Amino acid sequence: AFAGKALDRLSDDGETSVLMRLAGWPRLVEQAAVAREPHRVAFYLYELASEFHGQWGRGKDLPHLRFIMENDEELTEARLALVHGVAAVLASGLTLLGVEPVEEMK
Repeated sequence: AFAGKALDRLSDDGETSVLMRLAGWPRLVEQAAVAREPHRVAFYLYELASEFHGQWGRGKDLPHLRFIMENDEELTEARLALVHGVAAVLASGLTLLGVEPVEEMK
């Protein structure tokens, strides 16, 4: 999701926080497996989704934090890569927990 994207353009504290949480995913899975504590995965996914939702919502009040920036294609691509990264980790985590991820709520 991040290949070839200018992630250094993600400079807002909320964006970097989500990136750091994503970076911790592989280690979290390993630790949860070794300790046989699947609840760690569920807690992590909840925290990731909450943090991402908060960042998404900040764009309502602060236009410079919106994910689609009409005049800045590079920043838009970096933010959309973040969206794809979060979606991939959420789907992976749900699959690990035996939950079939859905594309949209109906």
